[in-house]
Amino acid sequence: MPSKKIKISELPLVESLKGLYTIGYKIIDGIKTSVKVSLEDIQTAYQDVVNAVKNSEVATKNANTAASNANEKAVLADTAAANANDTAEHPTYIGQDHYVYKWNKTAQAYDKTDIYTKGDAFSIKKVYASVANMEADKSNPDITEGDFVLVNTGDVEDPDNAKLYVKADGDFEFLVDMSGAIGFTGKTPQFSIGTISTLEAGSTATATISEDGVDSDGNPKYKINFAIPRGNPGAPFRIAGEYATLEALKSAVPDGSAVDGFMAVGTEAPYDYYAWVNGDWVNQGKIAGGGSGNVVVIPAAAMSLSDQATSDEIFNAFGGKDAFMDICQSIVNKDTVCVVANIPEESGMKLVYIPVMAMATYTDANNANFMMAIITETTFQLVVTVTDGIATQSSQVLNHIYEAPSDGNVYGRKNKDWVKVPENSNVIILPKEILDLTGSSSSEEILAAFGGIDKYKDLLEKLSTNNCLVQIGEPSLGSLRHIYTLVEYAVNFASNKQSGALSLNIYNEEQQLRRLHFYLENNGTTARCGEASTFQLVRDTDVLTKTNTSSFTPTQPYQPATKKYVDDKTFVRDVDGTILNKWINNTVITGETVQGLVNELFGNFISFAENYAEGRYRGLRFSARHYDEEAGNYFGYIINANIQYCLSEPGNGYFELLFTFGYGSTLKSCYIYYYDVSETSSENKIVITDVVRSDNLTTLTKKTAAEYEALGSKDANTAYCVTD
Repeated sequence: MPSKKIKISELPLVESLKGLYTIGYKIIDGIKTSVKVSLEDIQTAYQDVVNAVKNSEVATKNANTAASNANEKAVLADTAAANANDTAEHPTYIGQDHYVYKWNKTAQAYDKTDIYTKGDAFSIKKVYASVANMEADKSNPDITEGDFVLVNTGDVEDPDNAKLYVKADGDFEFLVDMSGAIGFTGKTPQFSIGTISTLEAGSTATATISEDGVDSDGNPKYKINFAIPRGNPGAPFRIAGEYATLEALKSAVPDGSAVDGFMAVGTEAPYDYYAWVNGDWVNQGKIAGGGSGNVVVIPAAAMSLSDQATSDEIFNAFGGKDAFMDICQSIVNKDTVCVVANIPEESGMKLVYIPVMAMATYTDANNANFMMAIITETTFQLVVTVTDGIATQSSQVLNHIYEAPSDGNVYGRKNKDWVKVPENSNVIILPKEILDLTGSSSSEEILAAFGGIDKYKDLLEKLSTNNCLVQIGEPSLGSLRHIYTLVEYAVNFASNKQSGALSLNIYNEEQQLRRLHFYLENNGTTARCGEASTFQLVRDTDVLTKTNTSSFTPTQPYQPATKKYVDDKTFVRDVDGTILNKWINNTVITGETVQGLVNELFGNFISFAENYAEGRYRGLRFSARHYDEEAGNYFGYIINANIQYCLSEPGNGYFELLFTFGYGSTLKSCYIYYYDVSETSSENKIVITDVVRSDNLTTLTKKTAAEYEALGSKDANTAYCVTD
């Protein structure tokens, strides 16, 4: 039964983010790899980051107050508690403009950070008519790791219709059935992340799809919009005491049921924080590099390593070798979220960057790998490799390419930015709309395609007075479609601007030549277009010539076959004349001699029969040189055979071949039955007979003498042969 297609408008709103996913990608060894990420995990990770920042602030403040006297500790503890409560009541959130906003305790207001969360659009690289076609195109080099492809069968009842796949590890992996969301009518929908809004705590998260126009190729565009509720304000993080060891804590406070807060244990940061749980002090983890709960904190110093950094400098940036190895193990063995804490000293504000990719491997205490990528104004990539205890690193900063200004001017790329092409440039860009003009286009349509009659006349004047290069279609980011860089033109424009003609030869990426001819008439007020012509160009390798030396195998009806192709379909064997003489006389041969005779003629009869059954051969030809003792010289002759049928069944142990051949004025029929189980099989047989030919003979009938005598009348045009 075909699956039912459901529209987005019919879907109920979800009560939580559990079970919802979004599509993204990781960069692994420089390769974009698509992944799907649980929205529930994103929400949880986001809250963990907020909590980690709050905890880090309070822990740092309380750690600094540990060296002060008891009165100072009390004052600072009250201040820390107030700050923690203030931060808890004003959690970090993502605004309507996709930027992250953090609470400023001093100004008592939210500050806009430079963290931008809007995702890049993704596009579908190729559309296939079926899953089988997609699988057959698996090795296509144009479909790279991380590219999305879509199956559009054209049948909304087909369960494979509108299935979305991603290329990963050389294979296509199914992601989601997009049927019902958009009606597929031959166009490829383009999706991007739209608005990400924040709801009040306790609200229900929502996800909607909205139309966003069409792209330059006419494909419909859609935005996926998310509304995510804020988390409920958390309880403040309070440090109730400090002890050098766990034993000292248990000795001083054997019953912690009345303790409001956590106990810091250790002699230096990062401290372990213990809470009273089920009648015992239980370690709740550290708040520092190496992670706290599900959050792994990468020190900001790791983002500033130089290309010449030594092994010690690399380890020190992570807080030491042990801290680096702890980070790798946490990423490998735990369900963690990585953050990079950037703390500018002059402002006191903590900015937390969340990597779009963080991966690690851990072999032992001296061998590990760490990879991270962070997107801010640029993309920062870092790889650290530890081999036999020695650390090396490589990093790079990638600048993002943004859309060129859309102010009507022509722009090009220079020094990693867009620059305006001067007006006096020798490159003239014609609008791609002229490609849609035909001989039946009206004057108004022609002039509108060129931007008006004045621009059309200015174009003719510039082309007639300057040596210009002509291009059709303005470049757009990420696409070369409808850009034709090879355009030949001829122009004739009168000085009074009342008449003129423009001829264009346009070569496009589809190996086509398009010819357009425009001219002015009626004193320069009317434009006309000659009938547009399109010619399909072919390469030399696509053409068979009289002296063709390239291989060509016909696969379609009416395709030519080369002489070599035909010759290769014929089994040709040169044999001694005495061998052929054994096959030109009528005979019936059975038993063990059959094998020797057929292999003598064919070389290997079984090999020939198997090749013929597989389509390797379609004809037979034997040639021979024979010495005539009476004449005292050699003469040669060729026997061409016409195969009637060939049966090859190696598994059943037998082969059959029936062919006719002629020499001189004689036509013979030869039947071979070969049973390969035993060389001496009595079933093996060779039968050679004449093929009777006559102008008026219709039937040849074999009768015994008694049968012939019993015939009352003889049939016309029938020969009767008495065999006894």
